Amino acid sequence: MRRLLLVWGAAFLLFFGSFAGVVTALNVMVYSASGFVGAYLDALAREDADSALAFSGVQQGLGPDPADDLLSDAALRGLDDIRLVSDSVEDDGSHLVLFEYTLEGQVHESEFHVERFGTRLGFFSAWRFVESPLSTVSLAVLHDTRFTVNGVDLDTGVAPSEASPYLVLTPGLYEFSHETALLYADPVSVAVTQPSGRVDAQLDVRPNGMFVSKVQQKVEQHLQDGCASQRVLQPTGCPFGEFVQNRVISEPVWTISAFPRVTLEPGEDPGTWRVPLTGARAHLTVEVQSLFDGTVSTLDTDVPFGVQYVVTVLPDADVVVTPAY
Repeated sequence: MRRLLLVWGAAFLLFFGSFAGVVTALNVMVYSASGFVGAYLDALAREDADSALAFSGVQQGLGPDPADDLLSDAALRGLDDIRLVSDSVEDDGSHLVLFEYTLEGQVHESEFHVERFGTRLGFFSAWRFVESPLSTVSLAVLHDTRFTVNGVDLDTGVAPSEASPYLVLTPGLYEFSHETALLYADPVSVAVTQPSGRVDAQLDVRPNGMFVSKVQQKVEQHLQDGCASQRVLQPTGCPFGEFVQNRVISEPVWTISAFPRVTLEPGEDPGTWRVPLTGARAHLTVEVQSLFDGTVSTLDTDVPFGVQYVVTVLPDADVVVTPAY
Protein backbone atom coordinates (compact mmCIF):
# COMPACT_ATOMS: atom_id res chain seq x y z
CA MET A 1 0.00 0.00 0.00
CA ARG A 2 2.79 2.35 0.92
CA ARG A 3 4.51 1.56 -2.33
CA LEU A 4 1.29 2.37 -4.23
CA LEU A 5 0.97 5.69 -2.42
CA LEU A 6 4.53 6.55 -3.32
CA VAL A 7 3.83 5.78 -6.97
CA TRP A 8 0.68 7.90 -6.93
CA GLY A 9 2.53 10.71 -5.19
CA ALA A 10 5.31 10.64 -7.75
CA ALA A 11 2.80 10.62 -10.57
CA PHE A 12 0.95 13.57 -9.03
CA LEU A 13 4.14 15.55 -8.62
CA LEU A 14 5.09 14.78 -12.19
CA PHE A 15 1.66 15.82 -13.45
CA PHE A 16 1.62 18.97 -11.34
CA GLY A 17 5.11 19.86 -12.44
CA SER A 18 4.19 19.34 -16.08
CA PHE A 19 0.97 21.35 -15.68
CA ALA A 20 2.81 24.16 -13.95
CA GLY A 21 5.33 24.17 -16.76
CA VAL A 22 2.57 24.40 -19.34
CA VAL A 23 0.88 27.24 -17.44
CA THR A 24 4.17 29.10 -17.18
CA ALA A 25 4.90 28.60 -20.86
CA LEU A 26 1.43 29.78 -21.88
CA ASN A 27 1.68 32.84 -19.63
CA VAL A 28 5.02 33.70 -21.20
CA MET A 29 3.90 33.17 -24.78
CA VAL A 30 0.12 33.18 -25.36
CA TYR A 31 -1.15 34.93 -22.23
CA SER A 32 1.64 37.51 -22.07
CA ALA A 33 1.37 41.22 -22.77
CA SER A 34 2.89 40.75 -26.21
CA GLY A 35 0.68 37.71 -26.85
CA PHE A 36 -2.39 39.80 -26.00
CA VAL A 37 -1.41 42.58 -28.41
CA GLY A 38 -0.34 40.08 -31.05
CA ALA A 39 -3.75 38.39 -30.93
CA TYR A 40 -5.42 41.79 -31.38
CA LEU A 41 -3.25 42.55 -34.41
CA ASP A 42 -3.99 39.10 -35.83
CA ALA A 43 -7.73 39.92 -35.67
CA LEU A 44 -7.07 43.06 -37.71
CA ALA A 45 -5.00 41.10 -40.24
CA ARG A 46 -7.95 38.66 -40.60
CA GLU A 47 -10.23 41.69 -41.12
CA ASP A 48 -12.31 40.58 -38.14
CA ALA A 49 -13.53 43.83 -36.58
CA ASP A 50 -15.83 42.21 -34.02
CA SER A 51 -13.00 40.12 -32.58
CA ALA A 52 -10.69 43.14 -32.41
CA LEU A 53 -13.36 45.22 -30.66
CA ALA A 54 -13.87 42.45 -28.09
CA PHE A 55 -10.37 42.81 -26.61
CA SER A 56 -10.40 44.35 -23.13
CA GLY A 57 -9.87 48.10 -23.16
CA VAL A 58 -10.60 48.63 -26.85
CA GLN A 59 -14.03 50.16 -26.35
CA GLN A 60 -13.33 52.13 -23.19
CA GLY A 61 -14.93 55.55 -23.39
CA LEU A 62 -16.65 54.66 -26.65
CA GLY A 63 -19.58 57.01 -27.25
CA PRO A 64 -21.82 58.25 -30.09
CA ASP A 65 -19.26 60.83 -31.26
CA PRO A 66 -17.07 60.15 -33.23
CA ALA A 67 -19.05 57.90 -35.57
CA ASP A 68 -18.39 54.14 -35.58
CA ASP A 69 -19.24 53.47 -39.26
CA LEU A 70 -15.66 52.37 -40.00
CA LEU A 71 -15.49 49.79 -37.19
CA SER A 72 -16.42 47.00 -39.60
CA ASP A 73 -14.79 44.10 -41.43
CA ALA A 74 -15.23 45.84 -44.79
CA ALA A 75 -13.24 48.90 -43.67
CA LEU A 76 -10.16 46.88 -42.65
CA ARG A 77 -7.36 46.39 -45.13
CA GLY A 78 -3.70 45.73 -45.65
CA LEU A 79 -2.11 44.62 -42.32
CA ASP A 80 0.67 42.07 -42.95
CA ASP A 81 4.06 40.82 -41.70
CA ILE A 82 3.33 41.40 -38.01
CA ARG A 83 6.47 41.14 -35.85
CA LEU A 84 7.15 41.80 -32.17
CA VAL A 85 9.93 44.35 -31.67
CA SER A 86 10.00 44.80 -27.89
CA ASP A 87 8.03 44.29 -24.66
CA SER A 88 9.20 46.52 -21.82
CA VAL A 89 7.89 46.67 -18.25
CA GLU A 90 7.09 50.05 -16.67
CA ASP A 91 7.58 50.94 -12.99
CA ASP A 92 3.87 50.34 -12.30
CA GLY A 93 4.01 46.85 -13.81
CA SER A 94 2.27 47.78 -17.05
CA HIS A 95 3.86 46.95 -20.39
CA LEU A 96 4.78 48.95 -23.48
CA VAL A 97 4.61 46.56 -26.41
CA LEU A 98 6.08 47.59 -29.76
CA PHE A 99 5.08 45.78 -32.95
CA GLU A 100 6.24 46.24 -36.54
CA TYR A 101 4.08 45.45 -39.57
CA THR A 102 3.41 46.49 -43.15
CA LEU A 103 0.47 48.39 -44.59
CA GLU A 104 0.24 47.98 -48.37
CA GLY A 105 3.96 47.20 -48.50
CA GLN A 106 5.09 50.10 -46.29
CA VAL A 107 6.72 49.28 -42.94
CA HIS A 108 5.20 50.94 -39.85
CA GLU A 109 5.27 50.34 -36.12
CA SER A 110 2.91 50.97 -33.22
CA GLU A 111 3.38 50.93 -29.45
CA PHE A 112 0.59 49.67 -27.21
CA HIS A 113 0.23 50.28 -23.46
CA VAL A 114 -1.31 47.26 -21.68
CA GLU A 115 -1.72 46.14 -18.08
CA ARG A 116 -2.58 42.93 -16.27
CA PHE A 117 -5.95 42.69 -14.51
CA GLY A 118 -6.42 39.31 -12.90
CA THR A 119 -6.38 35.82 -14.34
CA ARG A 120 -8.39 33.55 -16.59
CA LEU A 121 -9.45 30.18 -15.14
CA GLY A 122 -7.31 30.98 -12.11
CA PHE A 123 -4.04 30.28 -13.92
CA PHE A 124 -3.61 32.44 -17.03
CA SER A 125 -2.81 36.16 -17.03
CA ALA A 126 -5.54 38.51 -18.28
CA TRP A 127 -4.58 41.77 -19.99
CA ARG A 128 -6.25 44.94 -21.17
CA PHE A 129 -5.31 48.08 -23.08
CA VAL A 130 -4.51 51.05 -20.82
CA GLU A 131 -5.19 53.32 -23.81
CA SER A 132 -7.68 52.17 -26.40
CA PRO A 133 -6.11 51.31 -29.77
CA LEU A 134 -9.02 53.09 -31.42
CA SER A 135 -8.05 56.29 -33.21
CA THR A 136 -10.00 59.09 -34.89
CA VAL A 137 -9.88 60.19 -38.50
CA SER A 138 -11.35 63.66 -38.98
CA LEU A 139 -12.50 63.77 -42.60
CA ALA A 140 -13.53 66.87 -44.54
CA VAL A 141 -15.18 66.16 -47.90
CA LEU A 142 -14.87 69.37 -49.91
CA HIS A 143 -17.88 70.38 -52.03
CA ASP A 144 -19.93 67.24 -51.25
CA THR A 145 -20.90 64.93 -48.40
CA ARG A 146 -20.49 61.50 -49.98
CA PHE A 147 -17.32 59.43 -49.88
CA THR A 148 -16.01 55.88 -50.10
CA VAL A 149 -13.45 54.37 -47.71
CA ASN A 150 -11.89 50.98 -48.52
CA GLY A 151 -14.94 50.22 -50.67
CA VAL A 152 -17.54 51.28 -48.07
CA ASP A 153 -19.91 54.04 -49.26
CA LEU A 154 -20.78 56.63 -46.61
CA ASP A 155 -22.12 60.16 -46.18
CA THR A 156 -20.66 62.59 -43.67
CA GLY A 157 -24.09 63.83 -42.62
CA VAL A 158 -22.70 67.35 -42.20
CA ALA A 159 -22.37 70.31 -44.53
CA PRO A 160 -19.92 69.96 -47.43
CA SER A 161 -16.33 70.82 -46.44
CA GLU A 162 -17.16 70.46 -42.72
CA ALA A 163 -14.98 67.93 -40.89
CA SER A 164 -16.61 64.78 -39.52
CA PRO A 165 -14.81 62.44 -37.03
CA TYR A 166 -14.75 58.65 -37.46
CA LEU A 167 -13.39 55.99 -35.11
CA VAL A 168 -10.98 53.53 -36.72
CA LEU A 169 -9.16 50.43 -35.52
CA THR A 170 -5.42 51.03 -35.18
CA PRO A 171 -3.25 50.20 -37.00
CA GLY A 172 -4.87 50.38 -40.40
CA LEU A 173 -4.74 51.88 -43.87
CA TYR A 174 -7.83 53.81 -44.93
CA GLU A 175 -8.22 54.99 -48.53
CA PHE A 176 -10.81 57.73 -49.02
CA SER A 177 -12.22 58.44 -52.47
CA HIS A 178 -15.26 59.77 -54.32
CA GLU A 179 -16.62 58.71 -57.69
CA THR A 180 -20.18 59.47 -58.72
CA ALA A 181 -21.83 60.20 -62.07
CA LEU A 182 -20.59 63.81 -62.25
CA LEU A 183 -17.95 64.15 -59.55
CA TYR A 184 -14.65 62.56 -58.54
CA ALA A 185 -11.80 62.98 -56.09
CA ASP A 186 -8.25 61.70 -56.22
CA PRO A 187 -7.92 58.93 -53.59
CA VAL A 188 -6.34 59.90 -50.29
CA SER A 189 -4.63 57.13 -48.28
CA VAL A 190 -4.29 57.57 -44.51
CA ALA A 191 -2.08 55.25 -42.46
CA VAL A 192 -3.32 55.30 -38.86
CA THR A 193 -0.58 53.92 -36.62
CA GLN A 194 -0.81 55.63 -33.22
CA PRO A 195 -3.35 54.21 -30.72
CA SER A 196 -5.75 56.87 -29.37
CA GLY A 197 -4.39 59.24 -32.02
CA ARG A 198 -6.09 61.66 -34.38
CA VAL A 199 -5.46 62.08 -38.10
CA ASP A 200 -6.93 64.80 -40.32
CA ALA A 201 -7.84 64.00 -43.92
CA GLN A 202 -9.33 66.05 -46.73
CA LEU A 203 -11.04 64.82 -49.88
CA ASP A 204 -11.27 67.37 -52.70
CA VAL A 205 -14.34 66.55 -54.81
CA ARG A 206 -14.28 68.07 -58.31
CA PRO A 207 -16.37 67.94 -61.49
CA ASN A 208 -15.49 65.16 -63.90
CA GLY A 209 -15.41 65.38 -67.68
CA MET A 210 -19.04 64.32 -68.07
CA PHE A 211 -20.18 67.11 -65.74
CA VAL A 212 -18.25 69.75 -67.71
CA SER A 213 -19.58 68.36 -71.00
CA LYS A 214 -23.19 68.48 -69.77
CA VAL A 215 -22.82 72.11 -68.72
CA GLN A 216 -21.01 73.02 -71.95
CA GLN A 217 -23.85 71.51 -73.97
CA LYS A 218 -26.53 73.38 -72.02
CA VAL A 219 -24.64 76.67 -72.23
CA GLU A 220 -24.24 76.32 -75.99
CA GLN A 221 -27.88 75.36 -76.36
CA HIS A 222 -28.96 78.40 -74.36
CA LEU A 223 -26.81 80.80 -76.38
CA GLN A 224 -27.64 79.28 -79.76
CA ASP A 225 -31.31 78.32 -79.43
CA GLY A 226 -32.35 80.80 -76.75
CA CYS A 227 -30.41 83.86 -77.82
CA ALA A 228 -28.97 83.72 -81.34
CA SER A 229 -32.35 82.60 -82.67
CA GLN A 230 -33.95 85.93 -81.68
CA ARG A 231 -34.11 88.29 -84.65
CA VAL A 232 -33.64 91.46 -82.66
CA LEU A 233 -30.67 93.67 -81.81
CA GLN A 234 -31.06 93.06 -78.06
CA PRO A 235 -32.04 89.40 -77.50
CA THR A 236 -34.10 89.09 -74.32
CA GLY A 237 -32.40 87.47 -71.32
CA CYS A 238 -29.12 87.15 -73.18
CA PRO A 239 -25.58 88.34 -72.48
CA PHE A 240 -25.04 90.08 -75.82
CA GLY A 241 -26.68 92.72 -77.98
CA GLU A 242 -25.85 95.71 -80.20
CA PHE A 243 -26.97 99.32 -80.48
CA VAL A 244 -27.23 100.73 -84.03
CA GLN A 245 -27.53 104.49 -84.65
CA ASN A 246 -28.79 104.08 -88.22
CA ARG A 247 -32.12 102.68 -89.39
CA VAL A 248 -32.38 98.87 -89.38
CA ILE A 249 -33.95 97.66 -92.60
CA SER A 250 -33.61 93.86 -92.23
CA GLU A 251 -33.95 91.28 -89.51
CA PRO A 252 -30.77 91.05 -87.44
CA VAL A 253 -29.12 87.64 -87.78
CA TRP A 254 -27.06 86.39 -84.86
CA THR A 255 -24.62 83.48 -84.75
CA ILE A 256 -22.20 82.44 -82.02
CA SER A 257 -18.73 82.75 -83.46
CA ALA A 258 -16.95 81.60 -80.27
CA PHE A 259 -18.75 79.75 -77.50
CA PRO A 260 -17.47 80.21 -73.94
CA ARG A 261 -15.18 77.41 -72.79
CA VAL A 262 -16.84 76.07 -69.64
CA THR A 263 -14.92 75.58 -66.41
CA LEU A 264 -16.56 74.82 -63.06
CA GLU A 265 -15.85 76.11 -59.58
CA PRO A 266 -17.62 75.42 -56.27
CA GLY A 267 -20.73 77.56 -55.80
CA GLU A 268 -21.66 79.59 -52.75
CA ASP A 269 -24.48 77.23 -51.77
CA PRO A 270 -23.99 73.52 -50.97
CA GLY A 271 -24.62 71.31 -53.98
CA THR A 272 -24.07 74.10 -56.50
CA TRP A 273 -21.26 74.91 -58.89
CA ARG A 274 -20.61 77.97 -61.00
CA VAL A 275 -19.16 78.92 -64.34
CA PRO A 276 -16.96 81.95 -63.59
CA LEU A 277 -16.95 84.99 -65.87
CA THR A 278 -15.89 83.62 -69.26
CA GLY A 279 -15.50 85.43 -72.55
CA ALA A 280 -17.22 84.57 -75.86
CA ARG A 281 -18.18 86.23 -79.17
CA ALA A 282 -21.39 86.59 -81.10
CA HIS A 283 -21.64 87.71 -84.74
CA LEU A 284 -24.26 90.13 -86.04
CA THR A 285 -25.33 90.63 -89.65
CA VAL A 286 -27.98 93.26 -90.46
CA GLU A 287 -28.81 95.72 -93.23
CA VAL A 288 -28.83 99.36 -92.12
CA GLN A 289 -29.62 102.68 -93.80
CA SER A 290 -27.71 105.81 -92.94
CA LEU A 291 -29.80 108.52 -91.32
CA PHE A 292 -27.37 111.09 -92.74
CA ASP A 293 -27.36 110.30 -96.47
CA GLY A 294 -29.71 107.34 -96.90
CA THR A 295 -27.07 104.90 -98.09
CA VAL A 296 -27.62 101.22 -97.37
CA SER A 297 -24.86 99.00 -95.99
CA THR A 298 -24.39 95.69 -94.20
CA LEU A 299 -23.33 95.74 -90.59
CA ASP A 300 -21.20 92.60 -90.25
CA THR A 301 -19.41 92.52 -86.91
CA ASP A 302 -18.29 90.41 -83.97
CA VAL A 303 -19.73 91.33 -80.56
CA PRO A 304 -17.67 90.23 -77.55
CA PHE A 305 -19.56 89.27 -74.38
CA GLY A 306 -19.08 87.45 -71.09
CA VAL A 307 -21.18 84.86 -69.27
CA GLN A 308 -21.56 83.48 -65.76
CA TYR A 309 -23.79 80.60 -64.67
CA VAL A 310 -24.90 78.83 -61.51
CA VAL A 311 -25.14 75.05 -61.93
CA THR A 312 -27.33 72.85 -59.76
CA VAL A 313 -26.97 69.06 -59.77
CA LEU A 314 -30.26 67.13 -59.69
CA PRO A 315 -30.74 63.72 -58.01
CA ASP A 316 -30.88 61.98 -61.41
CA ALA A 317 -27.44 63.39 -62.31
CA ASP A 318 -28.94 65.96 -64.66
CA VAL A 319 -27.96 69.60 -64.24
CA VAL A 320 -29.80 72.93 -64.25
CA VAL A 321 -27.79 75.83 -65.67
CA THR A 322 -29.03 79.27 -64.57
CA PRO A 323 -27.59 82.48 -66.06
CA ALA A 324 -26.01 84.86 -63.53
CA TYR A 325 -25.48 87.94 -65.71
